[in-house]
Amino acid sequence: MRFPTLLVTVFSLLAVTEISSAAVAVWKGTGRQTLTATDEARPVTIFFIVDLSTFVGRTVVAIPSLKQVYDEGERSYGLNQADTAPKGTLLLTDAIAIDQTGPIEFNHQIAVARGKTSTQFVGPQNTVPFELPKTFNYLLTKAAAGIFVQVASLVEGQLLFQKSRTQSANAVSKTVLAVSQEIRGELISEKGFTEITAP
Repeated sequence: MRFPTLLVTVFSLLAVTEISSAAVAVWKGTGRQTLTATDEARPVTIFFIVDLSTFVGRTVVAIPSLKQVYDEGERSYGLNQADTAPKGTLLLTDAIAIDQTGPIEFNHQIAVARGKTSTQFVGPQNTVPFELPKTFNYLLTKAAAGIFVQVASLVEGQLLFQKSRTQSANAVSKTVLAVSQEIRGELISEKGFTEITAP
């Protein structure tokens, strides 16, 4: 069951310029991954990819110490914008509850990306301006909730807008999935990573 996420139509975000086809935006940064409450945090590289017309996104997590990479899967983000001064704050959220059996009844997955907006150019040669965060604070948590609440997996980090990858993807109308596949493919072929299933 998917919880309803707050979805606010933000005309100031999308009406800066009209585009004839869907555009994607990519953020990348470093952070940490923790699989259990007692697990030692591992440094990770996080790629956050969002379709700017549907706000469907994917997160790719690379673990350099293990040479492993995975895609967290497709998420549909709710959109909210706060009128904070001097720059607005954009918030993307997604929450899922999966039925479980036994004493632990639900597996909650929550993803949140938050950042101050400014003009970013997503089209080739610095065209197609959007009001987007240059920096996102990103959090993805999976928690089992029943008699006790237990964190099962946590990925968090600070991500920076990737202008070059964003513009090159939009030059050939790549989808969110295609960009994710490209990132994973580069890590596998160029850096010897192995693809694994998301924990």
